[in-house]
Amino acid sequence: MIYSFLIAIIADYLIGAPQSWPHPVRLVGRIASFIDKSFSKRTFIQGLLGLFMVLFTCFLPVLILDNLLNRWPILSIVGRAYLIYSSFALGDLIKHGKDVQKAVEADDIPTARKRLSYLVSRDTEAMNEDKIITSTVESLSENFLDSVLSPLLFLLFFGPLGAWFFRIVNTLDAMWGYKKEGYYRYGTCAARLDDMLNIIPSRIAIMIILPVGLLLGGSYSHIIEVYRRDKGKHDSPNSGYTESLASGILNISLGGPTPYFGRMEDKPVIGTGKADKSHIKRMINLLKGSALFFYVVILLLLVIKGVILS
Repeated sequence: MIYSFLIAIIADYLIGAPQSWPHPVRLVGRIASFIDKSFSKRTFIQGLLGLFMVLFTCFLPVLILDNLLNRWPILSIVGRAYLIYSSFALGDLIKHGKDVQKAVEADDIPTARKRLSYLVSRDTEAMNEDKIITSTVESLSENFLDSVLSPLLFLLFFGPLGAWFFRIVNTLDAMWGYKKEGYYRYGTCAARLDDMLNIIPSRIAIMIILPVGLLLGGSYSHIIEVYRRDKGKHDSPNSGYTESLASGILNISLGGPTPYFGRMEDKPVIGTGKADKSHIKRMINLLKGSALFFYVVILLLLVIKGVILS
């Protein structure tokens, strides 16, 4: 699995997830949309049934194919590399962040709003520069958990299939999450399962992000103060852990009044500090450094695991 992992992180770095290429996660999205539209009402039971239908449709064939590829070592390495590559998305996350950063630095607020809309589910049309910056930092810190830490932790303990299982559930949460209008009961199962899967990764995030934050000039006492005080403020049981770390490292205040689906939501304030143009770039550097550190940790643990099992 070490070779597959190396191939996957190189592919993610070099090509990301081009829209012109077929991608398994987009296929999951199409299947989920088809199942969603097949239900006349969005009830809790239909949401539970839909969750099982998507998992059955998207996970079982991959499980069968993975077992078949075991007969051919080279194909198995390539197939698992593609599965790992499909299960995390650092390259794409950084690309979207840089797109917003460039527009903000050029004082092109309309373009920044549009590019931010590709990264967040909130309304961006009326955002000012400060809100664009804080929303970008919030989204990058939250998505680092969903797109890097969690899938790769599942990879470590459960292999490529574990990472793929997490990606399916996380995709369903993004599409059916119970906060969307009309999805409160229907999306509850997907949202709660995603919350459960993220519990451990979010709690160990401090071991990955904090050392990098200190290397980038963060104050240990300030980071820990913000983390302890604000990690539980987020309405998600997990997102507050990575958001409070980013806030403490970057000295930026996150949350506050935020437009969602036509209504204003008063999110709890995390951290302190005024937003400035440098924050998005610094957040991207924090993501890159944290990901690199985590890659090294994963590789070392995979080597140790291989030695023990050999």
